[in-house]
Amino acid sequence: MRVSLLPLVVLTVAPAFAGDKPEPKYEGKPLAYWVAQFQKGDTAEQRAPAAEALKAFGPDAAPALPTFIEMLADRSPAYRSQVLVIVAAIGPAAKAARPAVLNALRSKPAFDFGHDRFALNALLAISPEPKDVVSALAPLLEDQRLGGGVYEQLCAIGPPAKDALPALRRYVLSKVAEGITEPVWTLASVGPDVVPLLLELLEAHQGRSRYEALRCLEALGPKAASAGPALQKLLAHHDPHTRYRAAVLLWACNNSSDGVPVLAELLTQLPTRVEKERYTVSRHFSAHDAVQTLSEIGPKARAALPELRRLVSTGFAVGIVAGVGLSSPEGARALATNYRVNSDGSLTPRTPYHELMELGRAADAAIAKIEQKPNP
Repeated sequence: MRVSLLPLVVLTVAPAFAGDKPEPKYEGKPLAYWVAQFQKGDTAEQRAPAAEALKAFGPDAAPALPTFIEMLADRSPAYRSQVLVIVAAIGPAAKAARPAVLNALRSKPAFDFGHDRFALNALLAISPEPKDVVSALAPLLEDQRLGGGVYEQLCAIGPPAKDALPALRRYVLSKVAEGITEPVWTLASVGPDVVPLLLELLEAHQGRSRYEALRCLEALGPKAASAGPALQKLLAHHDPHTRYRAAVLLWACNNSSDGVPVLAELLTQLPTRVEKERYTVSRHFSAHDAVQTLSEIGPKARAALPELRRLVSTGFAVGIVAGVGLSSPEGARALATNYRVNSDGSLTPRTPYHELMELGRAADAAIAKIEQKPNP
């Protein structure tokens, strides 16, 4: 049974509304009434109406903050979670509750992700400056129970989280060592200060971690211009998909066309088209992707014109050769190597001829963009 804090509430709340300012009320009842109602509830369901009322007071509930701080010492995670939501609704006026919120976050009851999330949200809501939150959260990355939620909150803060980069680096590298690469992608929201860490991941790791680091650089775009030398090295990588990503990123991050010869080479090395993978994190790329990138680069991609013209010729030739077979449904089905599922569930037969003709048309459009001519 909890000790009633109502006398404290009455003493704390009453002086705050002295003077001409009318006392805020919810459904005609003052703050002290709703705090007392909250304390009387023995279950989360019984406390819910009072909790909603106290949230509605927002910053006007600040006079009861000492009482809420006392409530945060309760050993029930469910109880504390409701109080944390109320404290968060008060906002920066509740900054005095920060030590109590941190204690609630560090407490070691049975793991309850919801409780941790409420505590983190409250910490963000009551901290006047993002840097205050960063300095409070960075040490908590070492806590295995809290690390994931704390990491996400730090990244969500954005560029101010750069002050926690040493702790973020340790966390990311430990996860990559465990084979968990998803946190790499979240780093993009912190801004360009994460580029050195991304380059470290590119050089020291392979597979999914490298893919996520490249995705992160893509999200940063021109802000990741300092990655140019590392991307230049990747143009010689043994994996064609990595070479493709490096060429694309040199254009996206550095406005550099140095990757154009690689893209031209990949027009014959990459598969004509890659169906979207459903169950893999990394994505493979196709000649269609390379053609599209060359089209976006435009006039600076003139070095790729010979290979693009070859694709146009190939597409035109196979169209003539396969014309009879593709002119009827029966002929198309006879030549089909796979089928495309349409939105209505029907199947469209696909053949190597389809793909080569489509690639030829795409190459023709790219040539028009590079030569800056209207595409007929």
